[in-house]
Amino acid sequence: MTRHDQTMTGSTPKNTTPPLTRFLTLLLAVLALSGPAVSTARAQAVVWSQRAVSGPSARSSHAMAYDATRGVTVLFGGNTGSLNAETWEFPCSPPITTQPSSQTTCPSGTATFTVTVAGTNPFTYQWQWQPAGAATAWATLAEGNNAEIGGVPVVHATNVGAATLEVRPLAAYINFAPRDFRCIVSNPCGSVTINDVALTVCHADMTCDGSVDINDLLTFLAAFETGSLIADLDNGTRGGTPDGGVDVSDLLFFLARFEAGC
Repeated sequence: MTRHDQTMTGSTPKNTTPPLTRFLTLLLAVLALSGPAVSTARAQAVVWSQRAVSGPSARSSHAMAYDATRGVTVLFGGNTGSLNAETWEFPCSPPITTQPSSQTTCPSGTATFTVTVAGTNPFTYQWQWQPAGAATAWATLAEGNNAEIGGVPVVHATNVGAATLEVRPLAAYINFAPRDFRCIVSNPCGSVTINDVALTVCHADMTCDGSVDINDLLTFLAAFETGSLIADLDNGTRGGTPDGGVDVSDLLFFLARFEAGC
């Protein structure tokens, strides 16, 4: 819990804690033989669970309220033998501490998106994507292959329910504009959605080292000379659609992407 010291105004703030249909945090002052004891508990409906926290001392006549915008329970003042003006904040909804970043991968590579959160356990993660493209509806990613809106599998997803998502673009992915991904992180108090991130395929990164240089050119030329399907990048439409063979259209497509830097 976080403590903020304030000056008392002479009146106790109104307790605006919402009904027990939401999660609440309660500071209980219990009179024991040796004096007041303190306990912090959380509830949903009528189910209570004790929380082990480092927080305020035992007190009475304090006020508590839940700030739904920030996902914190706020405690003000109280009598600990004398009146005080402490304000404590107990975080609940998971704040995002590290946002994932957009990724660029080679056609045969795998992109990794990771989100880091703080707050109250347990956490659940639900990764989503936009199968129809930017500014369209979000859909939950499934473990394994995921198809775009027309039914063509375009990405293979792993760890869709974890903090770190792995996405491998399938051959058809390069036929479409980069897709966006995001994650909804939840805990018993609420949910938060991370920023959208994009997956882009770099056709000219033949060595999958995250850059485009002479080594990529040499790798492509070697594959092109032998007719390896590694060099099958285009069907003549310059859209990056493999056609199952290696010919001059693949060479022209690669050289254009190589010159563009990706």
